[in-house]
Amino acid sequence: MSATAPDLHVRMVDAVLAGDGLDALATLTAEAAGGTVAIVLPAVGVAAAGAGAARRLPAVRRFVAAQLAGQPGALPDGYVAEMPVHSGADRLGTVVLLDDGRTPAKNADGVLRLAAVAALTATALHDAAGAGRRAAETLLDDLRRAPVEPEALLSRARRLGTDLASGAVALRARTKHALRAATIVEELAPGALVAGRDGDLDALVPGDGAAEERALSIAQRLGGQAVVGVSAHEPSPAQLHRALREADVALALVDAGEATAEQAATGAWQLLVRVAVADPGSLRRLRDTSIGPALAHDADHRTDLVRTFRTYLVHGGNMNAAAAAIPSHRHTVAYRLERLRALTGLHPGSLEDRERLGLGIKAQLVLDALDRTAA
Repeated sequence: MSATAPDLHVRMVDAVLAGDGLDALATLTAEAAGGTVAIVLPAVGVAAAGAGAARRLPAVRRFVAAQLAGQPGALPDGYVAEMPVHSGADRLGTVVLLDDGRTPAKNADGVLRLAAVAALTATALHDAAGAGRRAAETLLDDLRRAPVEPEALLSRARRLGTDLASGAVALRARTKHALRAATIVEELAPGALVAGRDGDLDALVPGDGAAEERALSIAQRLGGQAVVGVSAHEPSPAQLHRALREADVALALVDAGEATAEQAATGAWQLLVRVAVADPGSLRRLRDTSIGPALAHDADHRTDLVRTFRTYLVHGGNMNAAAAAIPSHRHTVAYRLERLRALTGLHPGSLEDRERLGLGIKAQLVLDALDRTAA
């Protein structure tokens, strides 16, 4: 074997550890062995590099599949040599060298052997990552069902590389690309506890109050590929189950178009979401003692008092702008606002009363979101 074999082995393993995967390993092997190389590890993936690599890969895959099934497989065209990838007595796959018109390197067998060792490292990393994801899913599922005793929670999280001693921010995303979203979470929040499945992604972003900023950065980065809900920072590990529920409710608000991810995770929205999860009765009282009578009137009489008031709020209390947006006559808007005042005892023209009515509307929207997450 060439004197450069140790260097080549280091380069191969480094490529695997850096996350470049089997593609980089196949490229390094093809360059050193002097031919086209295909690596087939059914549990991890497949890769090929060299002349006609993509075209020749299906035949190699059939060949390796037959080997793993204990059957004689047809040698792929241009077959030169192979090296099995073993874990103990179990065969996991094969590294195959194919002729590409060049003379194979004299140490080709040794190069393939190094590639098989590096491929085994890739398999171990894949298995460890899979075990970590399953353990994270189990822990997050347990937290969703009920509080987990703090010491047990901290211990389980530490085994997964996550420190929850200073609490965390919960993040929930609905996406068609959960694996890609998980990668973004891990990139922007190293040490986060992440689990994704069935189009949903859950994460606990550990740390102090700065974790909120990291979680919002993740939401912004996910952009159009996901709908995201973010909780407030929960400093107590004993209450992290509530943070997961807050992220659920925030996601429901964003999904309904009532708020952006950032709006739902800041200011009044964030406060109302926290109250909804911890004490929904208090939120109902806020609604009932503010906008409640107008909501009931609209439901009973099919009127639009609350919708008119929301439009009025959006347009900064400008009667003419609200009328144009509905659209309706200015006098109709004025009549509806006066009717709302009579029902609630709160004057839309008063700054303090207007804020209280607005909070009441948000309280109702948060309660609706809470109901949807419980369904």
